[in-house]
Amino acid sequence: MNPLHKDPQFIDQLTHLLMLSMEGEITEAEFWQLNTLLSTSTAARQIYYDFIASYIGLNDMEMLSMAESGSSAFLDQNLWNCLADAEKTAPAIPQPKTNEPLTVPAPQEHIVHNFSKMSLLSLIVSAAALILLIFFARTASVTSVDPVAKLVNTIDAKWENVSGQILPGCDLYPGPIKLAKGLAEISFDHGTVAIIQGPAQLTIESACQLYLQQGQIVVKINKTSETPFVVRSPQASIVDYGTEFGVSVDASNNTLTHVFQGKVELRSGSNPLRFDQRLMLTETQAGQASPQGRLSKKQGISSLFVRPAEFNARLNAAQSPYDRWMAYSYQLRRDPDLIAYYTFEKDDAHPDKLINQAPLTLGSLDGTLCSMNHKNKPTWTTGRWPQKTALQFDRSQKQLVEVPVDAKLGTNGPVTVAAWIYCASGKDGGHILSNRIAPQELCNYQLGYRSPTSPEWKQNIHLARKKNTEDAKNQIYSTKIPEQSGWLHIAATHDNQTVRFYLNGVLIDSKSWPYKQEL
Repeated sequence: MNPLHKDPQFIDQLTHLLMLSMEGEITEAEFWQLNTLLSTSTAARQIYYDFIASYIGLNDMEMLSMAESGSSAFLDQNLWNCLADAEKTAPAIPQPKTNEPLTVPAPQEHIVHNFSKMSLLSLIVSAAALILLIFFARTASVTSVDPVAKLVNTIDAKWENVSGQILPGCDLYPGPIKLAKGLAEISFDHGTVAIIQGPAQLTIESACQLYLQQGQIVVKINKTSETPFVVRSPQASIVDYGTEFGVSVDASNNTLTHVFQGKVELRSGSNPLRFDQRLMLTETQAGQASPQGRLSKKQGISSLFVRPAEFNARLNAAQSPYDRWMAYSYQLRRDPDLIAYYTFEKDDAHPDKLINQAPLTLGSLDGTLCSMNHKNKPTWTTGRWPQKTALQFDRSQKQLVEVPVDAKLGTNGPVTVAAWIYCASGKDGGHILSNRIAPQELCNYQLGYRSPTSPEWKQNIHLARKKNTEDAKNQIYSTKIPEQSGWLHIAATHDNQTVRFYLNGVLIDSKSWPYKQEL
């Protein structure tokens, strides 16, 4: 794909850069941008030819106007008088003596060459234009012959300012791209993958470099690649060191980057080879470059980005229940109020841990598989689908997952607690989740399904928000539900006024329950 651009903004940007170049006022970053446009875009080069012709023509008219005006510097009589006076008063030039006979040259007809100043200016401008054209032509011969990337897949994508269709499988050449909405997956040479989130405006500069003018992008580097990948923005450059990272550029030219794996270096300025500041960022860290080029660390921006795993889940959501669940799982992680989220997927690097996936508290609130008798821990087993894992608990062994006490898990405000559970028989049940606040171990909230510890709970979903096990005033449960087996989704929500109980996504009961407990 090598789209022709008809966007007025693109034309304005190009002509502005050309004018700066012709006037000698272009900066290094602007020259780099102009070089990329002219060396990779046929449409840009055609605009360049037209611009040069117009520029020369306008300058010819300007010179003619100056020649016809009496105030023109070319006709300034004072200037000529000063030059004449300087010649009269200039010292004589010494001539060396010689004994050789004087040679008289043969008379020749004097030919007057009429060469106007306007033609001279046109020649100078044309020469400058030719030099630029040769430079860009030499560059284009290197960078625009072969494609450097491929469009792999899209989700609800809409492209702007391109001719023809852009479909998965298209080759991508160096040049600008504008994604109005949706998602697009691009693979570069050496196996690097990028997920573009619309709306986004960027320029593919090479197989290992792109320029992000606005929008979000996630880049996942092939670990076998020996060439660093660079993402440039108007005010910064991000250089990878074998990693997965996201970059966001907003309308105010703030550049944000978040590291999901590995590490990157955030550099001030759009030129990755010339910078005043640098900031090394490692896994889970984030940084920002302000419009003025100042670098600083940032937090809580991972939810801005769609990673390759989420893209694939959303792409395949219609193909399997597991992928549909995965797509919803990633959507849930974007909830800014999400405190803790456990997918119960086994982490082979930490098989004795239940990893918290909530972006706000990522890296903390991980649970540990254990038992109260310090013997047998919960075991990993197959979950709802073959691709999914789950934890199996044996009540007789008092098995549980223990999450360290943390103030972030305590709340006096609204709360939602939900879980997928598997019941081998219709009578199975128990306390699913309980949050207690040290040191008195006050029960901040507790979710149960057919819990055998209370006669009222054996046929219900219950939500407890209480001070201790005997405080029945802060316990509430749903109406009776029929015995069910297999996988069930249970949930309880409480907005401090009304509690609602859900089974498999269906509201089964709601009750008024004002709550003002102080932790």
